[in-house]
Amino acid sequence: MPAGQLSNTDSLQWVVINDFRPGIHSKMRKAATAGTAIPAPLGAAQVSGTFKCIALPSGGLTGLPKIGNTFSISLPDTDGNSKFGYFNINGFTSFGPIGPPASNPSGFVDDFFLVVEYIVNTSPFNRTATYYRIDPIVGSDPFPVDTLKSITGITQSQNTETYQASTFAITRMSNTGPNFTNPGNPEVVTNYSPPGFAGNNHVWAFPDPAAPNTTVAVDLASGRAGGLTNVGDILGHQGRVVMLEYLTNSFGARSGDSIPTNEQVSFSDPANSYNTTTTIGTQQEVFMQEYPNGYGAWGSISAGELFLIKHQGGACRVIGDLNAGVTVFRLPGVMPTGGVLNRAAATPSGLAYLSRYSGAYIWHGADTAEKISDQLEDNFFRYTPGPDSLNIPCYQMEWWNDWIVVSNGYLYDTKAGGWWRLDDPSTYTPHWYSRGYFGTDLYAVPLRATNAAGPGAKAGFVRQYSTENTCAAYSWQGHPLPVTRDRRVDIRDLVLVAQGTGTVAVTLTAADGTTQTETFTVASNSQPQRLRPATSTAAGTTTGTYAQGYNIVPKLVSTGTGGNPAPVVHSIAFGWRETTRASGA
Repeated sequence: MPAGQLSNTDSLQWVVINDFRPGIHSKMRKAATAGTAIPAPLGAAQVSGTFKCIALPSGGLTGLPKIGNTFSISLPDTDGNSKFGYFNINGFTSFGPIGPPASNPSGFVDDFFLVVEYIVNTSPFNRTATYYRIDPIVGSDPFPVDTLKSITGITQSQNTETYQASTFAITRMSNTGPNFTNPGNPEVVTNYSPPGFAGNNHVWAFPDPAAPNTTVAVDLASGRAGGLTNVGDILGHQGRVVMLEYLTNSFGARSGDSIPTNEQVSFSDPANSYNTTTTIGTQQEVFMQEYPNGYGAWGSISAGELFLIKHQGGACRVIGDLNAGVTVFRLPGVMPTGGVLNRAAATPSGLAYLSRYSGAYIWHGADTAEKISDQLEDNFFRYTPGPDSLNIPCYQMEWWNDWIVVSNGYLYDTKAGGWWRLDDPSTYTPHWYSRGYFGTDLYAVPLRATNAAGPGAKAGFVRQYSTENTCAAYSWQGHPLPVTRDRRVDIRDLVLVAQGTGTVAVTLTAADGTTQTETFTVASNSQPQRLRPATSTAAGTTTGTYAQGYNIVPKLVSTGTGGNPAPVVHSIAFGWRETTRASGA
């Protein structure tokens, strides 16, 4: 019997939600519209109406980290220049600490690096691509933006709105050979290649290893030994800059008979000695001959091995020094990526990655990978406008303390196993992430940005989430209360146990659309409060019905007041009794 329950003379039964750890459940297997109410465990949430909250280890509900800063950025006026009116963010990362800046001598900041691309016109498409560095100096918004590399007038024959991913390696590079006084300068290396992989292929490194005190980037591909044939996806491994080279393979005589891959592996030699001819080699090694259709994800959870996941046919482990002979193990039981490129996340649990039509997985180092997204639609991470095979360059998972954040604004709780939404998707949908130097911060950007107001606008389109503070408001919407799925009931009483300073609005919505909201005021930071509706009488009875009908859905909106975080919800209890529909109703 929950605390605050009415007496037995009121003929009420009770359903209590005090464990929110199931998180979001949305899997419909395409039987109905995703994000709607489905049969789910008590305490599970709908994807619609649930954001900025997460379950406590004990089962209660609290807010996720709040937004610490937003960063306004001065980028090209694509409203006037872009065919589609927006930038596409092809890749994003952060690196620090930088500083201390003059405006904040006691503090350090992370720098942001992103590759931005937009299409100028069509027939053929003409595009611009730029490698930017953003220096978020405290108190200087909009923040300084350095244009590190920019190319314009890129044309292609493909008449589709396609984009190619830019991946990153953060490493050291020396222009003289490493020694005690020059171990190699810190470098952020990325790639750019227009769709189709022909011409304008670049591997950009910042800063110039020969002049690291200048805001200049160099192109490692422009003077590559043997001449530039291909570039590809960039990663760091064993102190090397590794490139998975793009190659289009012939596959018949008809127009379009070709198979694109990124399976030729070339790399630099430690410690990435920089010069204009030999920074990245032309080894073009192929480690797994079976199913030659490209790698979709990669990473490592051990210094001695590289794990490469194919689009089809499993994965392989490459063990040993890349330049001194390796041992390759094929792992056909590992879920392939199914045609989607994604930046995997090395976590304490293993390497987390995405499969296009199969969801999220973690590889623990064994012969198979574990699925971790059974409760979600298998395409939950995918961006909705347009087919992702055409206009989405890449997706991402990123480790952040006890969580893994995923494109499309999702967050996985590695301790409890639940899925949540980092932000309100109606106002902001993160696509790229980077964990900050201090560990408390997570930086996020959307896939696209515009000059207009609203989601993805240039003003504040980079967001910083900080575990140092909890958000000021969150929303949780459950699935229909189990007792209301097969019987018509009256919800006659509510008992909320909450802690903090602010309000918690409890809304009940019946299947016919009728709603009733009760707002509770919470005013206790040190101890949880047991709260009853204002309609309760001194005798312990209530007047009125909060909701009546089938499939009654509860929703909680918690809002902090006076600068306080949103109150924590320990439990919510619903007093109900079965009723019958009036004759003729």
